[in-house]
Amino acid sequence: MDDLVRRLLHAQVMLVQMRRVVSQVPGTPSKRLATSTREECGIIDQILSIARTQTPDPEHLKERLTALYHADATTQRSGKEWVRWLAWERGSASYRERRGVERLLHVTFHELAACIPTLVGLYGEQETKYIAPVEYRPQTAREV
Repeated sequence: MDDLVRRLLHAQVMLVQMRRVVSQVPGTPSKRLATSTREECGIIDQILSIARTQTPDPEHLKERLTALYHADATTQRSGKEWVRWLAWERGSASYRERRGVERLLHVTFHELAACIPTLVGLYGEQETKYIAPVEYRPQTAREV
């Protein structure tokens, strides 16, 4: 559980940094990505609150983890959309911001993917399939 908490905290830091970068650029895609990262951070806060209790409720934790993975899938799509939009809108002048957001998206995705072994330990392989989409479970993606 400690590894899960550590990885979620790191993902949350990446999301906050992403929101800072995005909030400096006006436009609808920026607002959409900022909202997505804010919602995802809120879900992480809920998970951390559950995980820090004396006896965490596994069903409530599973529900929030499922919400987190789906929220991150939305953030990943919105982030990629934002990068494309910014490249079109500002061209090469936006290279630093685009690369920064791409890196933050990458790190966030990989932190959540790295949580999968912990989830398998808590819920088993079969239940984990219902918590995290296939793109976060690379071994499952190869099996299909």
